[in-house]
Amino acid sequence: MIFALYLGLPIVSSALRYFIAQKSHTYLYILAFCVIFFGTVIPTCTQLLAWSPVHFNITSVLQMNIFGTDVWGASVWILYLLLGFILKRFSSSIERIATWVLIAVFIVAFALKSLLHICAWKSNFASDPYYANLALVISAAALFPLLHRIFKFSSDFSQKLIPLNAQFSKLSFGVYMIHVWLYDLSMSLLAKPPINMANQYMVFLICLLVSYFGSVLIAKLLSLVPVARKWLLLMK
Repeated sequence: MIFALYLGLPIVSSALRYFIAQKSHTYLYILAFCVIFFGTVIPTCTQLLAWSPVHFNITSVLQMNIFGTDVWGASVWILYLLLGFILKRFSSSIERIATWVLIAVFIVAFALKSLLHICAWKSNFASDPYYANLALVISAAALFPLLHRIFKFSSDFSQKLIPLNAQFSKLSFGVYMIHVWLYDLSMSLLAKPPINMANQYMVFLICLLVSYFGSVLIAKLLSLVPVARKWLLLMK
């Protein structure tokens, strides 16, 4: 999905500016509805119906992709681009939303997302991050304004984090390319049956931490090699 985000960002940005500059925004609203409906509403219903007794299956007849990416999440990646645009453009309106409302929305949406994972594990469904799930989209939309307010509330704290965040940002592409291998390796070593539900959560958390920080370490070491830094990690 990240490839679609990288490649699609300038295209989506130009398209949004073009549509907003038009006198009538009808076509823009239609496209936004299609992105939301086919990008997250239908996939969420599909996930929930997969566990129903009748196993009723529905699929999106329209994929709102610019680039075809055969990964988890289908066409929801373009919705995350739109969310970023909305949060930035309408930041003044979003600032009027009470902080406790954003916190409540995030907690409820995140809890529903966690419940979805628990049900999936109990039903022996394949591991899936559910990028297109409506609960994840809503929790992400609430989290970013909250983080923005936290950084504004403590400017000294945010200033100290900026250099660290810049270092992690430079390694993000390398982390993306490496983390799946480390996650699969750690899962194959730790997730040995039989394993109960409590241990499964702990194994997942350990594998998550190992895959992320291990990827950061490997990417950092590779960045010390000029050729790898430029052509493998795409660092400037």
